Amino acid sequence: MATDVETSNKPETAASARTLIFELEGAALDGHTKLFEAASTVFQKAGVPLARIQAARYCTHGAIPQIVQKMVDELGGGKLSSDAVEQILSHYHDAFRHSPVALSPLFASLLAETSRRGMRAAAITTLPEDVAQVALSKSGLADQGVELHVFVEAERHFPRVDCWMKVVRQVAKSARACVAVAGSRDSSKSALSSGMRCVVIPDAFTGHQDFSGADAVLESAEDSDPAALLDQLL
Repeated sequence: MATDVETSNKPETAASARTLIFELEGAALDGHTKLFEAASTVFQKAGVPLARIQAARYCTHGAIPQIVQKMVDELGGGKLSSDAVEQILSHYHDAFRHSPVALSPLFASLLAETSRRGMRAAAITTLPEDVAQVALSKSGLADQGVELHVFVEAERHFPRVDCWMKVVRQVAKSARACVAVAGSRDSSKSALSSGMRCVVIPDAFTGHQDFSGADAVLESAEDSDPAALLDQLL
């Protein structure tokens, strides 16, 4: 079940019925980096090295608690404490609360174009609601009227098709009126399966993945023409 927190009271119009739905920490923010740094802190205290390439194999498949558990089980070599998962998650959440939270420049450009068109924007996340609200505020997304949809952290896989569709049903009349912004192969596939168009913004942890089927993959400013892209997709 999701907890839906709306930070916008815009009246629905033909334009606003078209909606950008995006992964908050998976595509808009630097969540994969924060997760890697949180895990590295705990691993290093236990004397276990953790390479970025190792983390990349784990940190984009499934929901965060399951990802962390698998990293601890398979990469910890039995040297991490019994509360290592809780420690990593605590560091991860604290990174959003107490460290800078940066918007992906490519995402910021896309969001600016949707705002210019009067489209709605909705973020999905499994961050605890208080942490997600801080991230929304620090990144400037709250000031831009982005709606927040919080799913329980214990989701086995996130985002599933059902997660995307729950938000679609609340913000638009049709999945075809929505554009999903995903940050990994798995989230892209689930968005496409929900019937939405899908734009992928990969990062250093997901750039090696196969995004076949996605409507667009934005890897650099040279790839990005938000106005032309939205004209094509909507």
